[in-house]
Amino acid sequence: MKNIYFALLAPFALIGSLNAQTPAAGQADPTAPAANVISLFSGAYTNVPVNTWRTDWSEGILEEFAVTGNDMKKYTNMGFVGIETVNPNQINATGMTYFNIDVWSPNFTTVGIKLVDFGADNAFQGGDDSESQVSFAGLSQSAWHTLKIPMSSFTLLSKEHISQLILVSDNNSTLFIDNVYFSNEAPPAPVVPAIAAPDPTIAAANVMSLFSGVYTNVPVDSWNTEWSQATYEEVSIAGNPTKKYSNLSFNGIETVGPNALDISEMTHFNLNVWSSDFTQLRIKLVDFGADNEFQGGDDSEQELIYEAPVQGQWITYHIPLTSFANLTGREHLSQLIISSNGSSTVYVDNVFFNSEEVVVSEPVTAAPTPTLPQSQVKSLFSGAYTNQAVENWKTDWSLGTMTDVEIEGNATKKYAAMGFVGTDIGIANQVDLTGMTHFNMHVWSADFTTFTVKIVDFGANGIYDGGADDSTGEYTVDAPAQGEWVTLALPIADFTGLVGKEHISQLVFVSEGGANIFADNIYFSNGTTAGREEFAKAQMLVYPNPASDVITLEAGDAIQKVAVYNVLGQQVLETSPNANAATLNVSELQSGVYMINTTVSGTQSSSKFIKK
Repeated sequence: MKNIYFALLAPFALIGSLNAQTPAAGQADPTAPAANVISLFSGAYTNVPVNTWRTDWSEGILEEFAVTGNDMKKYTNMGFVGIETVNPNQINATGMTYFNIDVWSPNFTTVGIKLVDFGADNAFQGGDDSESQVSFAGLSQSAWHTLKIPMSSFTLLSKEHISQLILVSDNNSTLFIDNVYFSNEAPPAPVVPAIAAPDPTIAAANVMSLFSGVYTNVPVDSWNTEWSQATYEEVSIAGNPTKKYSNLSFNGIETVGPNALDISEMTHFNLNVWSSDFTQLRIKLVDFGADNEFQGGDDSEQELIYEAPVQGQWITYHIPLTSFANLTGREHLSQLIISSNGSSTVYVDNVFFNSEEVVVSEPVTAAPTPTLPQSQVKSLFSGAYTNQAVENWKTDWSLGTMTDVEIEGNATKKYAAMGFVGTDIGIANQVDLTGMTHFNMHVWSADFTTFTVKIVDFGANGIYDGGADDSTGEYTVDAPAQGEWVTLALPIADFTGLVGKEHISQLVFVSEGGANIFADNIYFSNGTTAGREEFAKAQMLVYPNPASDVITLEAGDAIQKVAVYNVLGQQVLETSPNANAATLNVSELQSGVYMINTTVSGTQSSSKFIKK
């Protein structure tokens, strides 16, 4: 069915009396810009030529009529009346979006508007004619009506040769018309959403929902409290249950008493809203405190104000709870208050809280410092040792980038958009692994799923692909821990395919999916026993995690130093417990993710901690 738009500029208004036979006043002038109009009859515009306002085959009588100086056309004894703009006055309406006409009648029950296009030959019944009629029934009598009809409602083959306008009525009615014109105007803004709010995609396990068809909803005492100033309805938008608030000044939604919400582990508040006429939206959260009583002395609340929200489309609000700065309590949330400018209609869907883990994309603490003595090490890159020369840390055949960065003042290699990156140690700098037992490296990544190390020996002639004495060995670490420094101490004997070990000339680091990887302390060693013992002692147990007030740290040896950093790399806590266990008061920290850097027996390690 085609959509017919019409505006009743004076709906159901009675002019003089119910039996008025003529309009007491003319219709208001249209306001469309003249540049966007093709006018046949209107005192507001310059009119195009019209051959006749009543053809000889019409059933109706035409009179020129005027009310308070406003000219109009009057048709009596109506059946149908033809109006013609024939060659050379045919109208090209291809760029027009509406046909407009004002009508008034003391006695009609229907009125029809027919457009006829004579086609490219400009001849009636020339074979390419087309016509289409739009009809209106039940319009109030003795009142002006502005019919604004989308041109798409007329199913014409062409709109380049409009040659006839035919007005159709019944009952020998009398019809007054004014302001007959085509216009190119944007469609009026819809007052009801045509589509449902978009479905949220946050995992249900991380959501506490009040109202959404996507999630299981918690109990809500009221969606429209008795003290609200709004009219509330349950409606369906494209088959989707939706809340509708009309004349919205403010509306209270309550989850009180046993239904109070503990949102202390949530990070965001979400909702979808749609309105054709609001100019402001306000969102308030209210926590009644431990006594679960309104104004019991421990209440807290915060309102956020959004000016000039976009009208006529669904808006998704995903608001960090940290934005509600004065909402100091979050364990007894009892009210959500949505407010607007008093006369607007607002549709609401997908009202929920959610928790999100902040993704730390770069390390905020330096890699642990290795503890093996220099005599047991051949180092390529480490601030703890004297490094031998390396010709090039990124070859021109690499798939990925390498930059030198600093983490806590510690020089670090950053490999971005990883596929594989080659390191040329160089012919003159070849490493003899005789006596070495392990390849060592610290790596950190927020997103790698595998990490492979390749060691390439060029053989005695020192030329890659120079003969049968070249060999490459590789070692793959599957599912390495993300978001923390991983200590690799890989036995050289486990590098499958590495035959020669006296002319090591290249390293190749391989990952997948464009991962970003940070690397430090790249060296060979002739033993890791002491190092493994030290790292085992340095392993840190952090609990509870997440936590809101206090965390406990435990290690296999005395914890010499603890430093806590936020995601910006800023140090927010520091202590030197010098004991195997320590407690930290984290109650003053903002909710989020933190890195804990600890030093145990001279060895550094890092752990992730989430503050609720």
